Amino acid sequence: MAKFSGQIGDVDLHLLRVFRAVVDAEGITAAEKTLGVGRSTISRQISELETRLGITLCERGRSGFRLTQEGRIVLEQLMDLLGSIEHFRRSVSEIHDILTGELVLAIADSFVTANANPLPDILRRYGKQAPNVKLKLRKVSPNNMERELVQRRCHIALKPVYAELPGFHYQSLYTEKNQLYCSVSHPLATGPTRSLSDLRQQRFATLSYKSGFVDVLDRIGTASSAEANDLEGLAYLILSGQYVGFLPEHYAQNLVADGFLAPIATEKLDYSVPFKAICLEHEEKSLTARLFLSLLDETFLSKTKPGPKMLE
Repeated sequence: MAKFSGQIGDVDLHLLRVFRAVVDAEGITAAEKTLGVGRSTISRQISELETRLGITLCERGRSGFRLTQEGRIVLEQLMDLLGSIEHFRRSVSEIHDILTGELVLAIADSFVTANANPLPDILRRYGKQAPNVKLKLRKVSPNNMERELVQRRCHIALKPVYAELPGFHYQSLYTEKNQLYCSVSHPLATGPTRSLSDLRQQRFATLSYKSGFVDVLDRIGTASSAEANDLEGLAYLILSGQYVGFLPEHYAQNLVADGFLAPIATEKLDYSVPFKAICLEHEEKSLTARLFLSLLDETFLSKTKPGPKMLE
């Protein structure tokens, strides 16, 4: 058997527990009943442990069982080790017992279509680690998410963030690229790259909450002609053929593929908005919320490219 190198494996723990049982029984013969194996097997296991550690743990024979000085030192350290293992086991069990109740997540609409969206994989892992927690997902307008947090109507919010507000902790996830679209029946659906003067003549549909389109419209020199409080409503306005508007690429891609929308060739007016997880900054987080945030950290800190697609 290989000499002990400092790494404790399952075999080492088994042999150490046999040694502990022999010490408690004050001899190999007396330990047979406790361990449920014969004397020769126990003797062999003690010898294997001594070979592994490179020391003599005990004297056994006609004169009886007696620990050596080295054996007493090993026993003392073994008691600490087994105590630590038991503390770890108990702590983990307590965590599972404590992780009950509910975790309420506020999410923006269309979140599910984002290619970099980590939520399905994180919910899968969360469900395995905290099976007794009731998860609640609520679709909330990005305008209202900070208010929902303050009013304790949710624990964590996931949303596109145009500007950060004081009193909240923002954890970056990924960026969402937005592009200008129109209906395939719209005059701008085909043709060359459109100038700012071309776009200035168009009616723009926008979201009712502030996002990157605000700066783009200022650059064009125009204003919003119609508003929707979510992406589905905005898509309907654009599909009407009366308006042009910015949509996240991941949201529009199926509508483009199915022949309903067309991207408008522009002078680099695309913009990106960061998606972030938000919670109250100075509030003690529950274990349920901390677990979810730690899973977010694991997902994004361990990857050098955008987060996972819908499922790994």
